[in-house]
Amino acid sequence: TFNTTLLGKEPPAVTDYQRHNNASSLQVLTNSSLFCMQSLKSKGGPTTCRDNGEGKQVIIDGDVESLTTWPMVNVNVAGTNSVVADITGMGEIFAVRYAFWAKEY
Repeated sequence: TFNTTLLGKEPPAVTDYQRHNNASSLQVLTNSSLFCMQSLKSKGGPTTCRDNGEGKQVIIDGDVESLTTWPMVNVNVAGTNSVVADITGMGEIFAVRYAFWAKEY
């Protein structure tokens, strides 16, 4: 449910949008060891995570930005103030992000 205190007088609006390759803009993290707030990938090398969520810089051996790490999930309107993400078959979810990337897949 949306926090109506944060929204002020404006109700949330959830409407249909153009889906690129039938994909949603909502992603979930399915591997907690690949969580990273700010990453820097060097060619052919490991990923440097500048902030692992605890303010620490660590090296991560894995792709922290792939669609395997952050699969897209379908979103449905569940009521006036809420949406539901379909995480069927995803296993344990460690984080959620929405409209995060600035590049096209």
